[in-house]
Amino acid sequence: MQFKTLGIVLKEQNYNDNDRLLSILTKDAGVVFAWANGARGMKNKLSYGSDLFSYCEWVFYKSKERYIVNSIDVQNLFYDIRKDVEVVSLASYLAELAAELSPREEPSEDFFRLFLNSLYFIENRRKDLRLVKSVFELRMLSLAGYMPDLVGCEVCGCVAEDGMRFNLQSGSLCCEDCKPPAEGELFLSPAVLAAMRHIAYSDFEKLFSFTCADTTLDALSAVTEKYLQNQLGRSFDTLAFYKSLAGFGV
Repeated sequence: MQFKTLGIVLKEQNYNDNDRLLSILTKDAGVVFAWANGARGMKNKLSYGSDLFSYCEWVFYKSKERYIVNSIDVQNLFYDIRKDVEVVSLASYLAELAAELSPREEPSEDFFRLFLNSLYFIENRRKDLRLVKSVFELRMLSLAGYMPDLVGCEVCGCVAEDGMRFNLQSGSLCCEDCKPPAEGELFLSPAVLAAMRHIAYSDFEKLFSFTCADTTLDALSAVTEKYLQNQLGRSFDTLAFYKSLAGFGV
């Protein structure tokens, strides 16, 4: 069986002197694990385009239970991402999240578009890296079935104008009048809550079309990160490395 799809390399592993095993987030088949035979050879047709973050049109064929790369048509190699260690560390974290949350071998256009657009934004520095990180974390979680309920208070349904508490475990909101603060809750300012609602609920075309003050971006980055780690029950070494470079506390 042979098929063609767009995809981005999330991870590469070298095998013997010639081959690579690639994890690729594809538009039409989710995350695919595929062998690129001979890709480590400089003159091999697969060596150009099988590196981390390479965005290509791929042709695969399936041999028994293995996917094998037949050909590559390079769309963008995102070379400029590699010029800045902070940028490449963030891109590596996003790639790890994409590998963790994207579906396997089923259509995943929304996951693919989110990762691809995030790479363009961080390569060109068109958006603050904290904003891209937060958008990716919360929207990726929402796509994967962890969307929080940010409409109003879970008890009375009100939308408090002076901010609300956010439960990291349930993903729900509560106003100050309904229940006393509980462990595992964070207070969200009106600006942070508005940003989270935009990320979770807006059309994709408008997803990155907002700005925040520095203090709001710091708070937004912290809450989306904590929500993600609480929902997945784990931390990420790539995130810790990015934060050490970006000057955040780890």
